[in-house]
Amino acid sequence: MKENGKISKRSAFTLIEIVISVGILTTLAGFGLFVAVDQYKNYVLTSERNTVVSLLQKARGRALNNISEKRHGVAIQPTGKPSSYVLFRGLSYSARDPIYDEEVPVSQAISFSGITEFTFKQLSGDALTAGTVTISTTEKSLSIAVNSEGRITW
Repeated sequence: MKENGKISKRSAFTLIEIVISVGILTTLAGFGLFVAVDQYKNYVLTSERNTVVSLLQKARGRALNNISEKRHGVAIQPTGKPSSYVLFRGLSYSARDPIYDEEVPVSQAISFSGITEFTFKQLSGDALTAGTVTISTTEKSLSIAVNSEGRITW
């Protein structure tokens, strides 16, 4: 084009500039996706730990308050279909009254090791079995410990 007798150049992006820009944006998006997936896995693990701690505290609270004049506890059933946490009333999970069970589903990405049943004595809140349960994903593990006096640490 001619303007006042001079040829003017149009400003535009070249093909090389566009390809490089798209490559940089793709690399950044891929890295962002990798970080987001890792954050999600950590969120799932932390959420499961918080669920178990909450159920243990609820069972201990019910035992301390002598609800129904029975012991209360939590059983982790990772092998069941579907797997679940069971808040129960009774001497143990096997000697419980299933009518009063409260089940909470377990995330499919979680695995467990260690103690999978905790029962608390009424009025004292002492744990019949002290120990640790470890909640794991493929990359990370978190532990929850219950001592003989019923103290829950995580």
